[in-house]
Amino acid sequence: MIDREDIIRMAWKANLPSCHLTHPKALERFAALVAAHERPWVGLTDEELIELSESGLYLWELWKAIEAKLKEKNA
Repeated sequence: MIDREDIIRMAWKANLPSCHLTHPKALERFAALVAAHERPWVGLTDEELIELSESGLYLWELWKAIEAKLKEKNA
């Protein structure tokens, strides 16, 4: 996931200081950098969900396991 610091670094890498936010070429470079860092979300497969649901975990633990698995797949 892109955080605030990543966006600031990309803006500086695109030579996009705050006083030039309306410069078309700088905005194009910045948009290209942001797009290059975007990735599609990866969900869990049916098999992974079945595996987690059959693990014998209580509901809260199951939710946390699903969350951990999604973070792992989307890191």
